[in-house]
Order: sequence, then structure tokens, then C-alpha cells
Amino acid sequence: MTSRLIVNGVPYTFDRQRPLADEYFPQPIGYIHPQTKSFYDGPWGLRYRVIGRHVNLDDWLDMPTMKQLLGRDEKWIAAEVRAGLIDAAVVEGSQIPMFRVADRETILRKAIIAQEPAPKPTGHRPKKERWL
Repeated sequence: MTSRLIVNGVPYTFDRQRPLADEYFPQPIGYIHPQTKSFYDGPWGLRYRVIGRHVNLDDWLDMPTMKQLLGRDEKWIAAEVRAGLIDAAVVEGSQIPMFRVADRETILRKAIIAQEPAPKPTGHRPKKERWL
């Protein structure tokens, strides 16, 4: 039972639990989320989706096969994964990254059909110094 005492018009209540202060239990900054198991951070600075073993892997290729098929390097393929034109995943229980072309027309246009732009001649030729 609580006791109540009034001194000089100020009521004091005893036998009650005191509220916890912030200095005893500091609040964490932001939210604390556990890492999701549906993604895997792997090589080339990419985030891979984890797919189950029961998924049909006919459309998925590993990096050496993808490089040979598209004729481009790893840096270009990683940039297209970040752009969303190529999907990246890891099979559950494995650490080998697999890639799948999401938009075939755009990738073929960018990788095979489109040529690297040739450097334009500037038209500026250095003048020879004349010796008198």
C-alpha cells in the first residue's frame, strides 16, 4: 500500500517503484535489425539474392561463362548488375555467384551490337617551331 505525505502543500508518494532513468538504460541510436538471410554480400561489391536448391538453374550462369558469352569484363557485368539489367544470386549453401540476364534485348544491344565509341580526331595539330 502506498503512503502519501503532504509537506508545505507538496504531495509525496512513497512505496512505489521509481521510473527508470535514461542513464541506466541508454537508448540505441536508430533501429536494430538482424541481418536478413535472403541476401549475401560477395565479390565485386555486389549483393546477391540467396535462391533455394530446388530452383531451376538453366538460365543462371557463373562469371566465367557470362564473360565468355557477352565478351565483356567483370567490371562491366558488375555495373549492369547494379543497373538492374542482370540478376545476381547465390545458391543456398554455396558461395559461387550466378548471373541471369534480365533484359536480353538491352544487354545484347549494349554488349555485342554496340561498339565502343571511336575517339574523334581533335583537328588540332601542334605547330612546329621554326628555327631561323
